[in-house]
Amino acid sequence: MPKIIKIDPPELKIKHNDCGAVISYYPNEVKSAVYHDYGGGSDIWYYIICPHCDKKIEVEKPKNY
Repeated sequence: MPKIIKIDPPELKIKHNDCGAVISYYPNEVKSAVYHDYGGGSDIWYYIICPHCDKKIEVEKPKNY
């Protein structure tokens, strides 16, 4: 009977609109930050750092969060 040893997370891809770089990343590389608005509310957003221009790129929430 086959046995699962490991399931690799899917590799995700995104194109950075500022510099045009196409970037692949894994869910465990996504960072999160809290955004506070003037009305007192807050939101969590998820991002990666572009390896080409070092800017933050907003991405979807990874499934492992």
